[in-house]
Amino acid sequence: MKLSELIERKKNDPKTKWEEYYHVDLPESLNFNEYIQFDGQLKFFWLKKTHCTDTQVGDRVYFLSGELVATSYQHGRKFRECFTFVSKEAEEKVFLYIKSLIEDEEEKVYVDLEEDVDDYYTIEKNYNIPGCCFNEYSVIVKESNEKVKIVYDDFIRNFKITDIVTIKFQNGKTTETNMSNLLFSYFD
Repeated sequence: MKLSELIERKKNDPKTKWEEYYHVDLPESLNFNEYIQFDGQLKFFWLKKTHCTDTQVGDRVYFLSGELVATSYQHGRKFRECFTFVSKEAEEKVFLYIKSLIEDEEEKVYVDLEEDVDDYYTIEKNYNIPGCCFNEYSVIVKESNEKVKIVYDDFIRNFKITDIVTIKFQNGKTTETNMSNLLFSYFD
């Protein structure tokens, strides 16, 4: 039996379970690195299916709007799914289909490298504190412009996600303050 005959028999078998493609592990040749919300036109069925730990792996057959476009295989759950298209035209159809699902170029937002930024940044919650802030007086108190460090022992002993931390001034005095009162340097 030829592969095309096996695919046709499986496709027409009423017991074949069709699934919508939802995966983000797209064929490398399509070169998309974005999250894509599929609309149900790209479907597949398993030709051979096994389990690797908690993941189904094996060989799949893909159809776009009812037309055979590709096969794939995945040896194990940590392996990439490897695609083979039935033709260059089929690969181009899939490429154009996926491209049509991605937002228009004019809707994309790009970073403005000329944007003005402050010399320091703020942190809202204590779980984002950079490690250097425990060892050095590198944090600045907004009101007084004094350099302080975060008290590590209090931080670990009382750890809970909060916006309050204990800080230590260079004169040795400690106090609790809100994270919004502190400025963090981009440079350690």
